[in-house]
Amino acid sequence: MFWDSAALTLAAALVWCEEQPASETFVCLDRRLREAARREGFVLFSAD
Repeated sequence: MFWDSAALTLAAALVWCEEQPASETFVCLDRRLREAARREGFVLFSAD
């Protein structure tokens, strides 16, 4: 069930940025979803 909602979240983000994620920041606390977003090209928000 998790991956269904994670996939929808990532898909919605890709639609929102018109599949051009290179300059967009993705914020998420889930490690797996963050990694998937990174692989798609999103910039990840770092709390460091």
